[in-house]
Order: sequence, then C-alpha cells, then structure tokens
Amino acid sequence: MKKLSLALILVAGFVSANAVSFEEALKGVEYDGWLRYRFNNDASKENGAKDNSHYHRLTGKLNVKFKIDDNFYAGTGLKFDSFDGRDNNYGITTSTTSDMSNNYGITTTTTSDMSNKFNVQEYYGGFKFDNTDIRAGRQTVGSFFTDDMVGTGIKVTNTDIAGLAFTAFAFDNLEADEDIGTGNEQVGIVCENDSKKGQKTKTYQNNLYGISAAGSFNPISFDVSFAHLANIANFMSGDLSGLFNISDNVLLSFKAQAGWSKMEESFVGYYDNKSTYNSNTQRDEISGIEQTYPFDDGLLLAGELGLNAYGLGVRVGYVSFGTKENMRSFNSFEDNGWFVRAGEQLVYGIFNYSNYEGKNHYCFGALDYNIAPIKTKLGVEYLQGENKFEGTKTTADELVFRAVWSPSKKISFNTYFSMAKQKTDTTTEKNQQFRINAMYVF
Repeated sequence: MKKLSLALILVAGFVSANAVSFEEALKGVEYDGWLRYRFNNDASKENGAKDNSHYHRLTGKLNVKFKIDDNFYAGTGLKFDSFDGRDNNYGITTSTTSDMSNNYGITTTTTSDMSNKFNVQEYYGGFKFDNTDIRAGRQTVGSFFTDDMVGTGIKVTNTDIAGLAFTAFAFDNLEADEDIGTGNEQVGIVCENDSKKGQKTKTYQNNLYGISAAGSFNPISFDVSFAHLANIANFMSGDLSGLFNISDNVLLSFKAQAGWSKMEESFVGYYDNKSTYNSNTQRDEISGIEQTYPFDDGLLLAGELGLNAYGLGVRVGYVSFGTKENMRSFNSFEDNGWFVRAGEQLVYGIFNYSNYEGKNHYCFGALDYNIAPIKTKLGVEYLQGENKFEGTKTTADELVFRAVWSPSKKISFNTYFSMAKQKTDTTTEKNQQFRINAMYVF
C-alpha cells in the first residue's frame, strides 16, 4: 500500500474517537487500488442457431488502511462496478439475436442502468500483537476454495514459526458473488434439515468456517486447507509447489493438488424459478416434472509443470475431477478457488469446479514469449477433455490466443480470443469470446 495524503475524511473520524494527533493519524494511512475497463464479445452457434452479445464494464476498487496505534488498525474497501450481480445488468448491454423464421431476422436490444453500482465492500478493524493478527468485520474471505468474495466475520493469522502461516476464520453474511456456481436462481437449497425445511436457502446464506496451514521453504511451498459450509458441504485441499532456479535465465516449476468435498445430508439442489416449494423436490418450469438436482461427494486431482527460459514460457498440465456419473458436485465454492485451471470459457462452463456434472478430465498446454524491448507478451493455450454424465459423453476443447502490453508498472492492456467447442453424439456447440482489458493500478 502507498501513503495517502488525501484520506482526510476517513482519518478525521478516527482522530476524534482516539487520543492521537491529526498529523500522527495521517502518517499511518495507506491505500492501494485499481481501475479496469473491459470490453467483451460472445458469439455462439448450436446446431445452426446463432447468438451474439457484447458488453462494456467499468470496475474499480480503493482500499484504505490506517493505523490507530501500535497494535490496532482499521480499513475499508470501496468498489464501483457497472455490473451488479444481483440484477445481472452490466450498465450498458447490447444483445443481438438472429432468427430467420420471421421478417426481422436480426433483433438488437440495448439496456442501460447505472444504479446501485457503488458499494462499501469491506470495513474492518484489527489487532496485531507480535506474530498474531486478528481482523474482524467485512473482509475478503481469502480461502483456498474462494477467489475474491467477501463476508462478515473474524480471521486470525499466526506466523510464530518461521516459514509457516496458520489461519482460522468464521464468516456469515457471505457475498452473493456472481461466480458462486451453486448460488444462482436454479441451484442451491437446504431442504431436509428440520430447521430449514420448506425454506429456500441459497448456499451463500450459510456460515463458512475454515482453517489452513501454509509453508514456504525455498524452493518448496505447500498449503493444507479445510472449510465447512454449514448445512452444505465440507472441503479439503492439499497443494504442493516447487520453483527451481536452474540458472539466471532458466526457471523450472511444478504444482500438485488434491481437493475433496463431502456433501451434507441436508443439502439438495433444485431446478426452479418459482416462489413455491414442495417437500424436498422442485417442479421444473419447462418439463413440469418434479425433480431434485442431486449432489454428491467430489474429488479433484491436478498437476502442472512449467519452464521459463530466456523469455519463453511453457506450461503443461492435467486435471481430473468428478463425482458419480449421474450426480453433481463442487470442489470450490466461489469461482475456481486456487486450483489449477486453464482456458477462459470451458472453465466457467462444463469444467467449472464450483458446479460440475458427472466425471470430467482435461489436459492443457500453454506457450508464451516475452518481448522485453517492447514490454509485450504473446501466448497461445490449448485444452482438450471430456465429460460423462447420465450416459452422455461430451468432448470439449478450447484454443486461446493472448497478448499483454505493459507500458509501465501501473498500466497494462491485455486481450484474448478464445474458440471453444463442445460435442455429443447429437449436438455441437461452438462459442467464441473476445475480450479487452485496460488496467490501471495505484
């Protein structure tokens, strides 16, 4: 974080509430943040039917942290996002559909809604004594099974042993993050627990508890984590990584991971957009047939090897994850957590670790080259795998071209073009995604 000389309003409140001078409080204020503009275009084709859509998205985050005295501190995080996951609106969205069965053929719809885009995402207070840090309030969860979601609770970190960090946390009021695979309108309910019977309870409406131990002993590092999502599931993971300096210009790396999830008996998913609830089943709006969305225990195994030499980077890996062939499961709670991943589209679709079907596996390879004189990196990535679910086999592959230009430490531009395909005996689905990000970090 950097020193912040303009955070006068935030400091003033704490100066008045604590016996410190204004000058002393100002010296302890630090900040960091980022601002990102994104353009995204998606095009899909399934059995001859085409669809196209694109959006513009502006996102920014400001984190402010200030010292109260030698042991106490406080902080807040302010966020702006033209996309609000609750109303599924990106601020300015244009959708184009093609249907040649009528006289119009192509229909374009544009919507604009910039309300409710500002959010005080974090607000917390902390106490630090020797090598123990205790932080309470609304903050980033920061577990192996989540990406950037926030919750309200307490987190304790201890680093008394050199090279080791032990963490324990307890959170409620979890963020309804858009990347929670089990958190949408169609999936996620506790229906067989007596205290929850008959209530529509989303997975993120339950408490999250966890512990972890992480170590770094050059060139080897590891992480062992456990988390309990009340009434839903238990998660365990192990990560072993290595980074070896072969020479000044050659680096060799490896990563091996395992993840396991154990579903609670009280958790059953469902298909439904209606407000009615009937016993432990739900009525599918399309077919009209009452059905559950069954989940079972899941296992994920992943490995990756990497080599960087004289600006050239190579990465290869394999991921296997699944449950019973007629069931669903998840090994991460929000996004894909810290598990090995590849590609851009399939990892949020058929190969999404936060909500997947049956048995899955894929292998991947990536190649990139850093052109130092012009501060540009070019890369290509390919993955191929398959899914087996309820007697149907789906093959999938994705090819991604990437480019990154970083004219300074604070400014970067990156783009990718992804082509993904999924195929069964009866259907073929092709998707293309083009994205540009412009990022400023301060």
